[in-house]
Amino acid sequence: MKKQISIVLLFIMFSNVFYGQNNFSLSNNIKISLTTGLALNKISGDLDFGEVIVSNQRQRQTISPGDGVLFEVTGEKRKGVTVTYSTFVTLTNKNWVNIYGGDSGTLYFVPNVKRTGKNPTYTNPRNVRNGRRYRLRNDGNFGRLYIWVGGKIRVNANQPVGDYIGQFSITVAY
Repeated sequence: MKKQISIVLLFIMFSNVFYGQNNFSLSNNIKISLTTGLALNKISGDLDFGEVIVSNQRQRQTISPGDGVLFEVTGEKRKGVTVTYSTFVTLTNKNWVNIYGGDSGTLYFVPNVKRTGKNPTYTNPRNVRNGRRYRLRNDGNFGRLYIWVGGKIRVNANQPVGDYIGQFSITVAY
């Protein structure tokens, strides 16, 4: 009887070991990153050079970034954003020629892009290099970066007349 009780106790002890070996437990980390969305908005201004009288002399028309377009970037404070923009814009008078006739022409816009951190006034502007990262400045709940765009257009001597149109593009990305 003692032998039988010993065998039963051994069986119970080993059955727990065998049972324990058939159970596995694993854990895995759970992660989520919440961030503020990135936005780019035009606040004010334009790149309208107005009317220029064509002559037999080459001319250069310029708009200072402070007098051009102001963009506001908002997003996660202190996070870096990459700024890319058109480094060269072709303007044509094709639409004007289609309506009024005349000779087709091409002009080229070269932008001048500046930044003023979280300051919405054109004070102490710094250059923005195409494709570089810039840190959004802490402004309460958001990060901000103000970008100013001006530029120049060279008008050739005896340039064909008409309304010249092109499109400047700017992109920001985390």
